[in-house]
Order: sequence, then C-alpha cells, then structure tokens
Amino acid sequence: MGTVGNWSTDLERGFTLNVLQEMPTSISTVPDIAELNVWPNPVGNELNLDFNSIRAGSSIFSVINTDGRTVLQEERTVVLGKNTLELNTASLAPGLYLLRMGVGAQQLAHRFLKVQ
Repeated sequence: MGTVGNWSTDLERGFTLNVLQEMPTSISTVPDIAELNVWPNPVGNELNLDFNSIRAGSSIFSVINTDGRTVLQEERTVVLGKNTLELNTASLAPGLYLLRMGVGAQQLAHRFLKVQ
C-alpha cells in the first residue's frame, strides 16, 4: 500500500477517488454586442448594420479584403441599446470582404460580398 497525495492506494484492492462537483471560479461575462445583423448581402453601395450594445462610446468599423488589407475604416459612435448604422461601400471593388467591429473588449467579424 502506498500513499499518493491525499488518497491511498492498494494495488490488490483498488483505490477510492472522491469526485467533487465543479464550482465556478469566475463570473460569466455578458457580451458588449448582441444580435448583429448585416444586410443586404451581397451589397451594392451601402451596407446596413444593426445590433444591441450594453456599452456606449466609440467603435472602429473596419472592412478587410481577402489579401488581409484594411480597405475601409471608420470610427462611429455607439449608443447604449439598439444601434443602426450604414457603411458606404461604393468605393469597394467587387469581391469578398470581412467587416470587423469592436465595442469595449469584444470584437465581431462578419463576411459580406460586394457586387457592382
């Protein structure tokens, strides 16, 4: 018979292991942004966004092409609650893009297709 940590073992009789139910060690976080909707997709000259925010302030909205380059970036004011924004996409060439936005510590991304 040997002792390992706080439990003892006996190779002939087996061992006893007491399992305790897991207890949370932190408080779950509430996302800063919820219910992001992006339309129309595919987009022509204007991309619409709506979302709910639990934080007011400014946010950076970036459009990234498939080469990883930021081709459009705007800072916008975000209000507490429901937000509806429009991004002018007329200057973008047709293709696939990634919209990245951040409010507080949260970052979200959404793909969209730009057509003529």
